[in-house]
Amino acid sequence: MVRLAFATLLPLTATFGAAQTPTTNDAALFTPRPDAPKSAEQLFAFWKAFTTPLVIPEVIDMRKGGGLEMNIGETVHEWGSGAPSATTYGYGKVGGNITTPGPTILVSKDIPITVQWNNAIKSSTHLLDVFVEKTLTQRESSCYPNCGVPVITHIHGLETPAQFDGLPHYSIY
Repeated sequence: MVRLAFATLLPLTATFGAAQTPTTNDAALFTPRPDAPKSAEQLFAFWKAFTTPLVIPEVIDMRKGGGLEMNIGETVHEWGSGAPSATTYGYGKVGGNITTPGPTILVSKDIPITVQWNNAIKSSTHLLDVFVEKTLTQRESSCYPNCGVPVITHIHGLETPAQFDGLPHYSIY
């Protein structure tokens, strides 16, 4: 038996080169809630280590093979221990909930499965758009930026050909 685990999904968040300066429009993305902590000290003032329950993702048993259809979308993640919740990207079976982390898919060695990844992110800009290197999002598609947020899925614990395993220029729109 092989256990697949998904990396937490923050598609195309790597920035290569010089840091980008937020524009006026980007400022709204970084406006904290009035009750949000103003510093790391405030954020962790009441935080106690090892008190937030560990998130146990759904387990999808695909050890007999077959196909699976997964959505990639937005969800609100509760970080726990007094930290503010935040919108993140995650995974979920079509018809199910999107979660961060996404589900664990159990597979068996030498029994192939097929996974169809659907980009179900509704917003037109990436959550961390100001930090995304623009050249990563403008390749392989003539429709960007009008076709949604590009995503990349990388799988842990599986032999996957490189072109299907999370390279920045193989985005899913």
